[in-house]
Amino acid sequence: MNAALRTAGWTLLFLLASAVAVFCAAEAYLRLMLPFAANSRPLVFVPGVGILFEPGAEVRTTNGRDYWTVQKANALGFLDREPAPAPGAAESCHAVVIGGALVEAAEVPTADKFHVRFEELAARALPELDVTASAYGFRGAAQIAQLPFYDAYARRLEPELAVLVFEPGDFGRDVPLRRALFRGRDPDRQPRVTAVQAEDGVMTLRPPGIDGPDERAALMEPIPPAPDPWPRRVAELLAPYAHVAAHAAARMPPGRPYYSAEHRAA
Repeated sequence: MNAALRTAGWTLLFLLASAVAVFCAAEAYLRLMLPFAANSRPLVFVPGVGILFEPGAEVRTTNGRDYWTVQKANALGFLDREPAPAPGAAESCHAVVIGGALVEAAEVPTADKFHVRFEELAARALPELDVTASAYGFRGAAQIAQLPFYDAYARRLEPELAVLVFEPGDFGRDVPLRRALFRGRDPDRQPRVTAVQAEDGVMTLRPPGIDGPDERAALMEPIPPAPDPWPRRVAELLAPYAHVAAHAAARMPPGRPYYSAEHRAA
C-alpha cells in the first residue's frame, strides 16, 4: 500500500513538474517572440469633445495573433504625427482626414496610415505642389461626434480639403437611443457629442454627458450574463502578468452582456 502511494505521489509530482516546465518554456518563448501581451489605451476626457488619448501616451494594440503595434499619441490626443502649423504658401495644399476607427488605425504604424501614404503619392504625382495631411480619428466616434474634431483641432489649419471617412455603423452611433439599445448605455449620458431631435423635428447637438474617460460610467444596469467558462476567467485574470494567459485569452470567444427588456425599450 505504501509503495503504491509513493508511486502515485512521484507520478503526480512528475506530472506537476512537467506542467510547470512546459508553462515556463511557453512563457519564455512568447516573451522572446511577442513584444507585449495586452492592449493599453490611456484616455482623457476633453470637455466639449469627449474621450481622446492622453497626449504623449504610449498606445499598445494587439489581437494576440497578427499584430503588435505601439504608437505615441500626439499633443492633441490622436494617433498621428505632431500637429504642424497651418501651411502659408500659396502652392501648398493641406488635407485633414476625420473619422472613427478607420482613421485612428491603432493596428498599423503611423507611417503606413493612408493619409501618410496619400502625401507620398501626391509628392510623386504633383511635385510642384506641397501636399500635406493630418488625421483626427478615434474609435467609436460617429459622424456627429467628429464635428468637434474639426472645430477644435483641424479648422485652425485652414485646410483646402477635408476628407470624412465613415463606415455604415457610424450613422447609428449618432443616435443616443440606438446606442442605449445596442450598447446598454444611458442615452442621456453618452461619452461624445450626439444629435437629439425635438418634437418639432429640430435637431440639436448634445454635448458629452459624462465628464471622464471611463465609458462604463454610462452603462445602464445589466442583467448579469451567464459566467464565462472558468478557463477564460482564469486566463483573463492572469493575462496582465503572463504572455501564455494573454495568448490563450485572445483565442477564447468573449462574453457579451445582455440588458433587460425595460432598458431596451427605454
